[in-house]
Amino acid sequence: MCDSTQYRDKVTPKKGIYAPAKIPVYWIADLDHRRFEIHRRPDGKGDYRSVEVVAPGQRVPVEIEGEVIGHISVADLLPY
Repeated sequence: MCDSTQYRDKVTPKKGIYAPAKIPVYWIADLDHRRFEIHRRPDGKGDYRSVEVVAPGQRVPVEIEGEVIGHISVADLLPY
């Protein structure tokens, strides 16, 4: 995500497309704050029931089709 797409990534239209399509996990890179927002459990109506904010120093699960296949360090995903 970059500054110019921050609103679109967080609110509309992406989240409004992904949640109704039941995309199970939606990550947003918040580069300004050096963190990620991980949206889970789509409600099918345009929002997610769970949002987790993770920052450098934390590790997050990598999931494919509901199965955790590994973990990744948030710091490894950030550009600096």
